[in-house]
Amino acid sequence: MKKMNKNIVFALVVMALVLCFSMGAAAATAVDAEVTLDVQSAGAFVLPYQTVTVNSNLAEEYGYTDALAASEQVSALDVLVKMHELIYGDAFTTANCTDYLNVPSGWISKALEEQTTGWSFAVNGECAHSEVEIPPYGYMGLAINQTPVVDGDVCELMKNQDTVEYADQYLWFLQDNAKVTSLDVLAGSAIDLQLGGYPFMAKGTFGTAAILADHLSALSGVQLALMNEDGTLTAIPEAVTDEDGDVSLSFDDCGSYTVVATVPASSETKAFLSVLTVNVHQAVKASVYTDVQMAGAFTLPYQMVRVSSDLAESYGYVDSVPFWENVSGMDVLVKIHKMVYGDAFTAETSRDYLDVTESGWIKKVLEEDEGSWSIIFNGECAHTDVVSSYGGYEALSVNQTAVFAYDVVEFVAYQDLTEYADQCIWLTCDEERVDAVFAPVGEDITFSLASYAFAAYSHYGTEAIIDDYLTVLSGAQLAVMNQKGELTDIDDAVTDADGNVTISFNEEGAYTVVAYLPEESADKAFMAVVSVNAYIAKDAAKMTDLVPGAWYTESVSAMLSQGLMKGVSETRFEPNATLTRGMFVTMLYRYAGSPNSVEASFTDVKATAYYAAAVSWAYENEITNGVTATKFAPNDNITREQMATMILRFASVVGLDLPSGDGSALFDDDSTISPYAKDAVYSLAKAGVIKGMGHNKFAPKETATRAQAAEIIYRLQNLE
Repeated sequence: MKKMNKNIVFALVVMALVLCFSMGAAAATAVDAEVTLDVQSAGAFVLPYQTVTVNSNLAEEYGYTDALAASEQVSALDVLVKMHELIYGDAFTTANCTDYLNVPSGWISKALEEQTTGWSFAVNGECAHSEVEIPPYGYMGLAINQTPVVDGDVCELMKNQDTVEYADQYLWFLQDNAKVTSLDVLAGSAIDLQLGGYPFMAKGTFGTAAILADHLSALSGVQLALMNEDGTLTAIPEAVTDEDGDVSLSFDDCGSYTVVATVPASSETKAFLSVLTVNVHQAVKASVYTDVQMAGAFTLPYQMVRVSSDLAESYGYVDSVPFWENVSGMDVLVKIHKMVYGDAFTAETSRDYLDVTESGWIKKVLEEDEGSWSIIFNGECAHTDVVSSYGGYEALSVNQTAVFAYDVVEFVAYQDLTEYADQCIWLTCDEERVDAVFAPVGEDITFSLASYAFAAYSHYGTEAIIDDYLTVLSGAQLAVMNQKGELTDIDDAVTDADGNVTISFNEEGAYTVVAYLPEESADKAFMAVVSVNAYIAKDAAKMTDLVPGAWYTESVSAMLSQGLMKGVSETRFEPNATLTRGMFVTMLYRYAGSPNSVEASFTDVKATAYYAAAVSWAYENEITNGVTATKFAPNDNITREQMATMILRFASVVGLDLPSGDGSALFDDDSTISPYAKDAVYSLAKAGVIKGMGHNKFAPKETATRAQAAEIIYRLQNLE
């Protein structure tokens, strides 16, 4: 007897261990799904629209029967149980759960304590169904415990208001006749929508295509509202659908909005609440270099332009790069056409000049057909990191390519229309490929030129191009390009047998240097461009008014040696003298490499002024505005808050990431900082680029000094 008891005890222990192990294994193999859900009753939210994580073991934990393997999928029944947990909290337990929710054979007979046949469950706006057709009833419906749910699904528990005909309408938001559940839009832009409805109980199993084609009817009088955090609704004024179901609204402030379509209680039509998530963004902008080459000449000269990420969309082109994240190659292509054709290029006429397929492949550029065009992004074809079966990497089309600050985006027409063997030229200096070079006046600059067949190898990536496909380019001519795109050859500047060539400039200035193959060359090549900034370096030791060891000594010395600042004479710097607006934008312009840009028309900026090009560049790239629409006030002293604002915008233009720092305290004179400048002042203060004037004061309206400007630019150059 004792022996038998020991065996029984041993067996029970083993069974317990096995059970624990199996339960642990089940828990370990359960999966999660992130779903959006809500619960509706009597035309209101019992549980507001929200996103939650649901575990595939949840229904089983409460003793419900789930027809799906918990190790593989979350079910709609798991979501239904989660809804009750969220509504009832600790009152909903494994012991009493059937008092709240009963689901015999997977069909809801009780939910939210109500025993009724009026409950419906929608997944992504439809009744869950299989792919098995049962004419004329659409597809075979799935019970709630048979319905798989995956990340991103929308699950709704809804109580019918019409308990006689069960004809409650499910509303769909439509845009361009397509169903939408979320939209990303630009702040201030009009959002044009249509509202259609269909009887959920009768047609919910017919599938998206059939519902759109045959069962959806326009609904007038539908009120759009915003859902508050507690699930209550606030009507959006005048956002009511017309007789065609059309409605328009907009949002001025960025953020995520939950828009709800609701049919008034007084209406004969009964409808479930329908939800649309609207994410409102600002467009981003990037300053990029671009040009257009055709027949061995510049149709659009090499220059820096400011491009907005919503430009392509505003002309109706399909852009695969989210406008709230990046500018795309497509945006740059549209910008080029605006610059070339001006007012003739409109949303209505744009396809006469530029036509691109939805997948981003060019059909027409500058009124020319696709066969001759290619796009060079920083010397290569844009591509992913996915290896292609054809060699190299998978290429990206123009509307799939993200473009960043200071990228070089060139649109080129092939001259060799037989083999498409045009060469792409790379210029290197000190063994690094360059797009811009800084050099003192009179100093030799030696370039090495090499090239590769662009059509064949541009998607192979930088490393492979350098290792395997670049060949020395001899006989290439270097020239200087003017603002009109015209070339003037540099004397004796032809690459030798090793691809090397040396040039220098004896006058200060910004030069656009172009490398090209002469027309008589047997090969064809796209022109390569490099910006050369020739500056006059000054020696701080010769400035008699600089105090050795002063707080500004190192920064002023750096600015003088780099040509970013000059003395007021050969021997005086005047560190405490005031700084004008024209002086400061010139500093930033030189720091950026003195790029070509679109001319700005300010009546008080003479074309011959030393700051004229800098003002045009700063205005085009939104670093600064005029003091009025026609005046820049170049000789006005710049204030500390104006300087901070320009610097923050400049950092964005040249792609500088400012460290966030850890300081957040306000300056004691915060109330005197203009609202437009506060973000800049505190962003730069946290980054350590700008500091106060002592006693925790910023002194925003005080005039900046030459030494302060030198110190700030020096800190900007040396950000970690």
